[in-house]
Amino acid sequence: MPSPINCLLQTSQIFFVIGLESGQFWGWNLQNNTFAIMQPQPHPAGVSVLELCTIDNQPYMMSGYKDGCIKVFNTSGFNVVLQGQVQNDRKSPLQIAVTSLIAMKSPINSGLLIAASDVSGQITLLSANGKCCTFSAHSDIKNAPINIRQLILLPDTQKLVSVGEAPLMRLWDK
Repeated sequence: MPSPINCLLQTSQIFFVIGLESGQFWGWNLQNNTFAIMQPQPHPAGVSVLELCTIDNQPYMMSGYKDGCIKVFNTSGFNVVLQGQVQNDRKSPLQIAVTSLIAMKSPINSGLLIAASDVSGQITLLSANGKCCTFSAHSDIKNAPINIRQLILLPDTQKLVSVGEAPLMRLWDK
């Protein structure tokens, strides 16, 4: 590996995607123990989070980067289908800590919605039509860590749960 490993995602029983500090993705095939570069043009900042999601019964991979960028790739051709920048109230973007698929519609449809949080405790919503909004989900917490560790969509209610590093959970209505 040419640079340190930041995250690892298992996509099948025999295949892992490795997110590197260099901004590249490598594939690791366990069946024959081989590695291959999956993204020839690396992102300029290190990969900080990887998540696999299914949209219209097709697998996609979401990635978050240390410069606040989020990308969604189709896993068949490894093409970017959605890209956005997390907005925050600071002058410089912060590392993405967590991503979550909120709406289960095709990336071609503007119904695709991604929630992401950076290490400031804010949540940004990104849609396929490029619109986004940011809200201070956990950044109001005083004297405690504000990092959001997990974002979960409650499918029956269409509400978003954010779980913070400080022992705090919040429920958000869309």
